[in-house]
Amino acid sequence: MLNYHWLNTRLVHSLFFITCFNFLAFNVQASPGALVYALQMPAWLLRDEIKKPLKPNMELKSGDSIISGSRARVEIHLDDGSLFKIGENAEIIFNNLQAAEETDGFFEGDIRIKKGAFRFTTPPSAFSKKRNISIQIGKISAQIEGTDIWGRSLDDADDLVLIEGSIGVQRIGEPEFEMKQSLSWYRVATNQPGQLTPTIEQTKLATWAAETELLTGGGVISVDGHWLINLMSLRDNNTLNKIRLKLARKGYTNSVKDITLNNTKWHRLQVKGFVSKADASIFAQSLESLYGFKKPWIVDF
Repeated sequence: MLNYHWLNTRLVHSLFFITCFNFLAFNVQASPGALVYALQMPAWLLRDEIKKPLKPNMELKSGDSIISGSRARVEIHLDDGSLFKIGENAEIIFNNLQAAEETDGFFEGDIRIKKGAFRFTTPPSAFSKKRNISIQIGKISAQIEGTDIWGRSLDDADDLVLIEGSIGVQRIGEPEFEMKQSLSWYRVATNQPGQLTPTIEQTKLATWAAETELLTGGGVISVDGHWLINLMSLRDNNTLNKIRLKLARKGYTNSVKDITLNNTKWHRLQVKGFVSKADASIFAQSLESLYGFKKPWIVDF
């Protein structure tokens, strides 16, 4: 004769373990390989052939591309604690981003610099993390375990500067060699052999590095920015959506807040997350001149 109490107990236990397993599996998969921390617009995310404006707190995954426009900057925080910065008019492809599945596991990344400048930095707090990162800058390939480098891919040449640490480097199709001299510079020009310069001047590096740094007061938005711009308020939601779409296509993230004034519903177009009032003001002025927004107002939220 069946013991129904025993069957029900076993069923409850089984469901409990299945639920726990699914919960743990979900949390492992949910950990992003990279997160957009801050940026200066215009910038876009290209995912599954769909292009949309980049915004802070956006998670990146394998196969994503980031495209930046004129005067744009993007700062990305990788799962291993490293920072990845992107300059203007760049196109970066994240072929692979795999967060460490265990506390002492490896973070894996495969990043291609199709064009533009970048900087990869591992701060001291992240030195102990394990990583296996491959970065391709045009015709240059570099294997990284933890270091500080700057590079760019131009139409006629590809550059890689080792700021500190050491990396394995090769011109694609040629033997790998080790770069370990701080401020050494490797350049591969079109139809020319690779050229290694042992040391470059700090002033030259500072000029190049500025190409990937966020510009203070230049319209920076970030995950912890708390200033917003109200661009306009309209009662016609269809008209507002057309304006939103136009801004999105131009690489400007935006949102809408519905409010009621004097029993009338309004749709308020906003851009959120500016790190300072000065950043918000500069951005508001640029949109006024480019798109004719009349007297946008700034709020600390």
